[in-house]
Amino acid sequence: MKKIKIYTLAVMTGLLSCTALKAQYKHEFSLYGGGGSSTLKYDVAAGTQKNGFGGQAGLDYAFFFSPKWGLGTGAGLSFHNAGFNEDHLTTSYITVDMDGTPFEFRSTARNYEEKQTTMFLQIPLMLQFQTGNSHRFFVAAGGKVDIPVNAKYKSSTTAIQNSGYYAEEDYEYTTQEFMGFGAFTGRDAGGDLKFKTAFLLTAEAGIKWKLKDDVSLYTGAYLDYGLNNIYRADNNRQFVDYHPDDPRNFMVNSMINSQYIQNGTAQSFTDKVLPVAAGLKVKLAFGKGSAAKVSAYYVPPTVPDNGVEEARRRAEKDAGQKTVAEEVARKAEVDRLAPEKKRQEAQRLAIEKAHREEAARLQIVKADIDQPVENYGLSQTELSPAQKQELDKKIVLLQQNQGLTLYIYGHTCNIGSKETNERIGLARAEKAKEYLLSKGIAESRILRVASKHDTEPLAPNTNEENRQRNRRVGIVVQ
Repeated sequence: MKKIKIYTLAVMTGLLSCTALKAQYKHEFSLYGGGGSSTLKYDVAAGTQKNGFGGQAGLDYAFFFSPKWGLGTGAGLSFHNAGFNEDHLTTSYITVDMDGTPFEFRSTARNYEEKQTTMFLQIPLMLQFQTGNSHRFFVAAGGKVDIPVNAKYKSSTTAIQNSGYYAEEDYEYTTQEFMGFGAFTGRDAGGDLKFKTAFLLTAEAGIKWKLKDDVSLYTGAYLDYGLNNIYRADNNRQFVDYHPDDPRNFMVNSMINSQYIQNGTAQSFTDKVLPVAAGLKVKLAFGKGSAAKVSAYYVPPTVPDNGVEEARRRAEKDAGQKTVAEEVARKAEVDRLAPEKKRQEAQRLAIEKAHREEAARLQIVKADIDQPVENYGLSQTELSPAQKQELDKKIVLLQQNQGLTLYIYGHTCNIGSKETNERIGLARAEKAKEYLLSKGIAESRILRVASKHDTEPLAPNTNEENRQRNRRVGIVVQ
């Protein structure tokens, strides 16, 4: 904001000084708007960059120090849009899981699409040349400063496949959703982007139409081209950001400030971003510089009609009748397709409802299975009848939901040495596994059996009641 104030003050001071020196200078104020191709230009090593459309609007001020030459500035907003898509994006890096264990996080996004939208505060400084009488041809050239005001991205992907490779086990986990591993469908994301201030070359050309003595209308074309790279390398992140404290809610960042893997090497999708725009522009101008005085001896020539006006009116009437017929045909087609579109929408809503209901049911099932099997004696590893009954309830749910996989962890209280508790915890988990296998649970569904010994107490080990709760077997399902 400080830079904007300094720049604007310098320009306005110069203009006012020139005005004070020469009383014949003419002032002109204007409102403008335009649009066309307005994009962020960047090269990508993977995927495809897409140009977008946008526009600009604002206020201009100019003073003319001769009938043909003027100097202008002002302030406005410019809007740029761009996109990116790739069928298959892969990234991997070393991080830690919820237990603090290091592993290699691997992620692949399929059918990834992203749209970037930006808004800049635009301050121009341009030299204008105009020539002609009542209506004039004009051309202007100079530079612009584009200061980022707002920049965002939105992305979507049909599926993201995450996995975790543990080098110590030489094993890749691919279906443990509670650890953020598995296939996640319909993942949408969005957020802010950060860019540097842009400096652009700009040019305009067109016709300046006289409406009144002090009112003119500019129509023409414009071109803006960025001179400097507005990409910020200090804002780089991982394309898929893994969070060990909440693994399922991983973040998909913009490819503008992310990395990907190519031939085993991490590199940025792009390292150079330029704002570029070209389009048509309209400007309504007020002031003494808006219109040239026409010579009193100049009389516009009279052009004979020769039936041209009548032919033009007939052509306009025929075009209007054709437009009405096309609109009637379009409405009839919309009415014909309406029932099918309604049926398809109802079918889509029914499928989404079924998916939500199934997800809610599985959450309840997982919560029931996750309840620990408790009340172990101090060194007990064999299952008691009551503990087998608790496991039988979980076995029924596992048999009804064949897609669920599980981890079995053995826990102890804090009585005993670390080595003893490690052994007892593992023995409790192994006995629970043997019982599940004897009841028909497939061994392939049991992904891991381990001892947590006394590292994860349910209650403080301050009395026997709490210690008995901590001596347990936990089953975690996916």
